Amino acid sequence: MFTGLVQNLGTIVEIEKKKTGLEFLVHSDLAADRFKKGASVAVDGVCLTVEQHFPEGNFLVTAVSETLDRSTLGSFKVKQKVNLETALTLDTPLGGHLVSGHVDGVGIVQKTGADFRIQVPQELLKFFPVKGSIVVNGVSLTLSGLSKDEVKIALIPETLKETNLGLLKKGGLVNLEVDLIARYLESLLGSKL
Repeated sequence: MFTGLVQNLGTIVEIEKKKTGLEFLVHSDLAADRFKKGASVAVDGVCLTVEQHFPEGNFLVTAVSETLDRSTLGSFKVKQKVNLETALTLDTPLGGHLVSGHVDGVGIVQKTGADFRIQVPQELLKFFPVKGSIVVNGVSLTLSGLSKDEVKIALIPETLKETNLGLLKKGGLVNLEVDLIARYLESLLGSKL
């Protein structure tokens, strides 16, 4: 579980194809004790498990085919900047909202900067009401508007500076996660919504 508040802008150091999927070596400036073997870490909003941590600040994670199919991780490149957040603890302030790290879909950036816009898969639009929560590349955000296939988010300068959302270009792909409560309501109520 995460909060959607990015703790560090990490860098993809190495990518290796394995039988099980893609293995990523990621560099972070966060304290080493956050990356113990078996710890959860959100990499651009995708919950992954730390397999190994190295003294220079690098850690190793693997994304299996299911994760690669549902997220942007398969398109990662060496030297790419990624949003990082370590798992929520009971003494962590919940400044964002509850985030699982389970990506629901991939969006396409339509406009960058403070007036950020993302084309969203049609089946996910019902989960994004104005003033509702959305997670984009692991960042907890509030929707400021929507249209028939697009969500609008007013990004503050701090978010643009401290996350990779400020580095995105039009046409870029982003990981999307719907609000956790909305996901469970949909599951429980199904077609009644």
